[in-house]
Amino acid sequence: MIEIGGLSVKYPAKQVFKDFSLEIDDQIFGLVGENGAGKSTLLKLLIGLFKPQKGYLTINGIDVVAQTDEVLKIIGVLHENPQFPSWFRIFDHLVWLGQLRGLSKSDAVGQTNFLLAKFGLKDKRHQLVSSLSAGLKQRFGLSQA
Repeated sequence: MIEIGGLSVKYPAKQVFKDFSLEIDDQIFGLVGENGAGKSTLLKLLIGLFKPQKGYLTINGIDVVAQTDEVLKIIGVLHENPQFPSWFRIFDHLVWLGQLRGLSKSDAVGQTNFLLAKFGLKDKRHQLVSSLSAGLKQRFGLSQA
């Protein structure tokens, strides 16, 4: 669950949020708006890249500003134009990322197998990331996030 309350963010030339509040339960949620509406700013706030001048943001009850490291353990982000190392095989890359996030090698292997099955990539596990089609790269990116 994401909870945002009384959020205010101002850039030198523009007020982006003023006393903004939002609650998102465990669901799929789309963020749509005009250029400059604050979509990217909101995402940067939620992953701790920016700090609000006022207000609070929590994810699953964890304060994003005070406990950014804890928040980053439970969320993943996929950029709109991701770049992946071309020399990695899909399986090896996901295991490596799991270990970077603090999983033991055996846990990272287990999580990788789960993600490959979940995103329909099990039969591609030994392919180089660079060999994937655009659609499979998107699935790979989601599994990575």
